Amino acid sequence: MIEIESALVPSSATIRETMQAIDVAGIEMALVVDGARRLLGVVTDGDIRRGLLRGLSLEAPAEQVMTRRPVTADAGTDQAALTRLMADRKIQQVPVLDAEGRVVSVRLLREALVPEPRPNEAVIMAGGKGERLRPLTDSTPKPLLKVGNRPLLAILIEQLRWSGIRRIQLAVGHRAELFEAAFGRGIDLGVELRYLRESMPLGTAGSLSLLPNPPEQPLLLVNGDLLTKADFGRILDLHVAEGADLTLGVRLHDVEVPFGVVELNEGRVLRIREKPVEEFPVCAGINVVGPRAWALLRRGERCDLPELVHRAVEAGLRVRSALVVEYWLDMGRLGDYERANLDYARVFDGSPREVRLR
Repeated sequence: MIEIESALVPSSATIRETMQAIDVAGIEMALVVDGARRLLGVVTDGDIRRGLLRGLSLEAPAEQVMTRRPVTADAGTDQAALTRLMADRKIQQVPVLDAEGRVVSVRLLREALVPEPRPNEAVIMAGGKGERLRPLTDSTPKPLLKVGNRPLLAILIEQLRWSGIRRIQLAVGHRAELFEAAFGRGIDLGVELRYLRESMPLGTAGSLSLLPNPPEQPLLLVNGDLLTKADFGRILDLHVAEGADLTLGVRLHDVEVPFGVVELNEGRVLRIREKPVEEFPVCAGINVVGPRAWALLRRGERCDLPELVHRAVEAGLRVRSALVVEYWLDMGRLGDYERANLDYARVFDGSPREVRLR
């Protein structure tokens, strides 16, 4: 269930005001109600587009474009029945009304499909300054930059939630107050969000040492500047199945050598490979840290992920890798940000693909 106040508009609302409500509410519709909160109709982007094509202006009443007899459900309808209703009618949301026709809530199909909560927590690294994305990050931290009209971090949190992760710690340092102002305790995102405040940069793993209690379950450690469809739950399952203490998510990255590579043997030329492409596994910014690996950290001490891996290997712990094959983009440079906005609508419309352990 979601908060719907921002989706409610009065019968006197204009199309422009209704568009603003749709944008703010994030449920892809606005609900037109009377003074007693009784539902008069609903308005979607499609309704508005068809109205504008008929010649209506943005100042025209929303009543002129609304659907007056939308699909609704009665309060008390169970989740299974709501899911069947939306699937059968091929709709993504349904207003729920009380016996007097007043709006009680709006239920979303995507909510019904979210898996059961997992016991694991995620820690999102969001404390960097994003210097390579200046001037965009002069006033806005990189994870708060908008992709597809939504903050990048909100998209990442939603992906975690779709993987069953409900408890998230946000490691913040630079402009920490902006994150708390944007997300609060995570209620609007359907998660429990808490903050790990770094008084100084602690590296790509060190903020884990600020957790108030030792973890009893493996932790997801995720970079806050990722746009990805990775199935985080699958990576956690693979970590457990392998009996790993530390699992690194990796991507296969191709590097083309722009010259002919000469293969030699004691000065004798064997062959030339023209502009060969080499494939390397690289860190994907998605990792799982088990309790024994976490215990290698020292509270408040800077520690980057390579150092934690070194400590784990030296301690004889089991360190594995998980190949991430889904859509993945590290938003590090201006070109990446432009690509993220182009990719968002095309990519974020399906379920995660398989992640394989190597």
